[in-house]
Amino acid sequence: MKGSRRPHRVRRHQWQLHWIEAIVELRKENPYWGKAKIRRLLIEQGIELSESMVGRIISYLIKRHRIVRADGYRKKLSSGEEKRPYTKRGYAGLGMVPGDAVQVDTMTISREGCVIKQFTATDVATRFTAAQLYSRATAKCASSFLHELQDAMPFSINCIQVDGGSEFKGEFESSCQALGIKLVVLPPRCPQMNSRVEYVHGTCRREFWRGLQNHINFTVSGLRPHFQEWLTTYNTIRPHTNLDMMTPKEYIEHYAASEVGSS
Repeated sequence: MKGSRRPHRVRRHQWQLHWIEAIVELRKENPYWGKAKIRRLLIEQGIELSESMVGRIISYLIKRHRIVRADGYRKKLSSGEEKRPYTKRGYAGLGMVPGDAVQVDTMTISREGCVIKQFTATDVATRFTAAQLYSRATAKCASSFLHELQDAMPFSINCIQVDGGSEFKGEFESSCQALGIKLVVLPPRCPQMNSRVEYVHGTCRREFWRGLQNHINFTVSGLRPHFQEWLTTYNTIRPHTNLDMMTPKEYIEHYAASEVGSS
């Protein structure tokens, strides 16, 4: 019986840990991007790697289930899955222009026997956020929120990104189509792709819901004025670390001024 021919000393990868972690983060944010695009972003972070090296690291991470193969996001619908001709399955991206990628999601708050459904929309580029409270998370409520959202955002909405929740089907999808707004539905079990709106939900829990005064009537109608007041503070007064300590409103004004200056 022949023994193993595997060498006693196996060549080990000479990869630095921060290279791997940087590629994992970039690939999670941009699941369709290949080695060439990832390499470009790595260079901007000061990590100089060849395109083939980036490709080898990506293959290594896929085998160890740290990231998902890009074609895994393009699986065909199963026979029992509902067909949605208007929506696009995938990821809206980082949206560097206001309105190009608006992440929408819902959050449930329960207190004093009352259940509140918070619909939230966050623009990826500017962090400007619009939200509203409802008693139920239905497609009809989502459609109503969509029309409020158009009035609340200080720019045109080109694309909305949602998860696969039932509230974002039916009437909501029809409303997006009627308004000419692209609708992108995330792949299953990918909450990290909705990270901007998820971050806002965490901030809402800490800064609004936990600090809510006991004397406030905990109903949708009783909470809405207080919630919109907090939301105004979030957009126009509260500095944001990710916006160089500007508010979303200031960032939008800064962006508009830079566009005028470059034209």
